[in-house]
Amino acid sequence: WNDAILEMDADTMLTPRYVERAEARLTGKVGAVGPAYTGRPDGGLLGVLQRNEYARFNRQIARRRGRTPVLSGTATLASVKARRSVLHGRQTGRLPNGPGWGVYNPTTGTEDYELTLCLRRLGYRPVTPANCRVITDVMDTVSKWHGQRLRWYWGAMTNLRQHGLNRIDRGLGRELVTLPQRLAAAGYRTAGFTANPHGGRSFGLDRGFQEFHEFWGIPGTADGGLLARGYRRVRPRLRQAVKRSQTLTSAVIRLQRRRAESTGGSGRRLAAAAAAWLRQARAGRQPFFALVHFMESHVPYTPPPAHARRFLDEPARRRVAAIDHDGMAFLAGVKPLDGEELALLGSLYDATIGYGDELLASVLAAAGDDALVVVTADHGQQLGEHGLVGHFFSVYEPLARVPLVVRHPGLPSGRVERPVQSIDLYPTVLEAAGIDPGESPAVSLLAGSDARPVLVTEYLEPDLARFARFRDFDPTPYDRELRALQHDRHKYIWSSDGREELYDLASDPGERSDMSADDQGRLRAFRTLHQAWLAETA
Repeated sequence: WNDAILEMDADTMLTPRYVERAEARLTGKVGAVGPAYTGRPDGGLLGVLQRNEYARFNRQIARRRGRTPVLSGTATLASVKARRSVLHGRQTGRLPNGPGWGVYNPTTGTEDYELTLCLRRLGYRPVTPANCRVITDVMDTVSKWHGQRLRWYWGAMTNLRQHGLNRIDRGLGRELVTLPQRLAAAGYRTAGFTANPHGGRSFGLDRGFQEFHEFWGIPGTADGGLLARGYRRVRPRLRQAVKRSQTLTSAVIRLQRRRAESTGGSGRRLAAAAAAWLRQARAGRQPFFALVHFMESHVPYTPPPAHARRFLDEPARRRVAAIDHDGMAFLAGVKPLDGEELALLGSLYDATIGYGDELLASVLAAAGDDALVVVTADHGQQLGEHGLVGHFFSVYEPLARVPLVVRHPGLPSGRVERPVQSIDLYPTVLEAAGIDPGESPAVSLLAGSDARPVLVTEYLEPDLARFARFRDFDPTPYDRELRALQHDRHKYIWSSDGREELYDLASDPGERSDMSADDQGRLRAFRTLHQAWLAETA
């Protein structure tokens, strides 16, 4: 046993051939094997409840085809290679680390769960085979059971926060100072207008805005009152529940389409409110800053008929009306789209962009010609490229390459040829306002050059819960974190599952010809740049 280590609780009883079966699964990127477990047949009614809980956990793993959410501390067999990878990850800053930490994080009492998170972040795929079973003790009193569960839940939430993975409730870190905070401190009047729930109060992104208006959800829940706070707290959990049902998801998408078609969506109300605020702000003497975030080019695509007619004739509009906009169903193979259907969907997407342009024009007119205006996007959209639909599970150019236009009468007209990043807007706006941006990894667009060796795009924490409604689909190919590094004309894509890609964007902007096998020298150079970037940003 010089290539794997078994760690188990003292009260655990292994079933026959447990180690042999677990060892057989330690191949490739599995890294570690955990047990399917049950409780000893004692403990009265409390024991029955615990054994039922364990049975539900085992059924959940079976539906996930053995992919386990946690390597149980009752008995886990992990390869030495995987354990060394965790140690290296802590030492290099890829994984959380602290005084006295080794393979395990000793601070929470849920070391097994934290180890699972580490292995998954490093590209390993821990499993729990159905034939690797153990028997463990059950708590025989309510106080013991409560203490055990409290320790589990507290430890798990602490581990999630240490890894930055609290997806449902996570907000903007309190230590971060936002652009509107800096501007408000300098005497600016600030206001935010958003139709995106992920860009609002629920995630702390209203910080620094003296006024903040949200245009989504149920009427009456957009302000800061009790109903709004309750709705914002419940909504993420409702979304998680909907994601687990294909019927509910399809119903919600149909409802969203009908609602947008009948009301025109939130865009007109948002644009009117933003324009009114800008006209009022311009009439005062105080400098102002406004964030206006539209959602017109998001699923479901529902442009007004006038814009749809610009891109689609009548037969095409009838056909595209029957196409499902559910990108997850496409990826799962449940609702495939052929090339013609993807092209129609692309034309409908273009129509939503045209509608967004109309709304943007009304806001720009209210802003006036002497204001600094920045127009950009948080991401692009995939419409069949690389076999993908939507804006998930990728760092390819259709998602990473977004428009960026900056207008001000004091700026020369022209095009910035060097690649830039969205974070570069932070120092750009502050410098234009005469405010020192301070130390930052970002580089102002007003700078003449950029000394950063690489620009980075990341897709972290793949949300596989989006596939939960497809019981027969294995989402393992999408269970990976992605990072793209661009240097000059070349782009390198690192994947946590061990895959690498290399493209020449000048000659291959569509990223169709992977050069990683043919240009080993450049591949090694990018690996070095990647490690240097990880060390610098740790």
